[in-house]
Amino acid sequence: MSSVQPAARLARASALSLHFELLELRHKVELHTMTGRVVECPLDEVNRPRGNKHAKLRIPPLESEVRTLFTGWAQSLVDRRKHAPTARNHTAARLMADVGL
Repeated sequence: MSSVQPAARLARASALSLHFELLELRHKVELHTMTGRVVECPLDEVNRPRGNKHAKLRIPPLESEVRTLFTGWAQSLVDRRKHAPTARNHTAARLMADVGL
């Protein structure tokens, strides 16, 4: 039996999960390119200590929903007063969506 208190165990597991979430969201592509391995948190939902923190469930949008969003956004560029900043934002968001960021 572990001598670590449940609250401390939950705090450590949360910190580890948060660290891996950062790696997955910000550096997944670079780490895969450098190492050939995919970053993945060793604590999955089943093995995570129980506590009063709710598990976060991220459900990505469907490809058709993303396409609808960017199609509508691209069409709205026509009647914008300041075209350049809006086009820049659209291009940056489109690139992030295609790359997976």
